[in-house]
Amino acid sequence: MDEYLTCEDDVIIKIARPNKAINIKKKDEDMLIPSCFFILKCRKDSDILPEYLCVFLNSGMFTDAIRHEYSGSTVKTLKLSVLENIEIPCLSVEKQKDIIKVSNLISNEKQMREELMRKKDLYYERMLYEMLGGK
Repeated sequence: MDEYLTCEDDVIIKIARPNKAINIKKKDEDMLIPSCFFILKCRKDSDILPEYLCVFLNSGMFTDAIRHEYSGSTVKTLKLSVLENIEIPCLSVEKQKDIIKVSNLISNEKQMREELMRKKDLYYERMLYEMLGGK
């Protein structure tokens, strides 16, 4: 049963499209992972950082590499063998850390833009409501 529970630094990826990978943090340990996800574990002696693996798996480069590797007629899914054979760019740890930082900045900016749009929508809705005579 332990093989279905998350551990810190695991990377889980959804096997159906769209594939989305997340890196498990300490606070998310011991969560049961359903069968529609693969759990990827970076070896301790590996030069690949789990956060970098996650960035790569969420990248267009990965999406392009697996585009024709799906199976199934109704729900297109990935096979574990596809992930086992994927070429991951092996960069220095420092370069991986730089990529992780940039990815985090991009993610934060997207969240701020989405929050700004949500607030603008509320503002415009309220403005029109008041213009129409609402109080």
